[in-house]
Amino acid sequence: MQDNRKTKAQFLSELAELRQRVTELEALEAGRKRAEERLRLQSAALEAAANGIVITDPDGIILWTN
Repeated sequence: MQDNRKTKAQFLSELAELRQRVTELEALEAGRKRAEERLRLQSAALEAAANGIVITDPDGIILWTN
């Protein structure tokens, strides 16, 4: 096994890199959750709008309506 030849410093360096990556992934996950909540709120607002709303693509095909 190649890990047997790694020094303590190398293992500590790898551990620090892994911890940094975990921190980055946690921040990304938190951002994704905030974006999902914003989308849910916007969706609820559009569904409840008193005026009719139609969303189309550039070709005029209806993608969504309330």
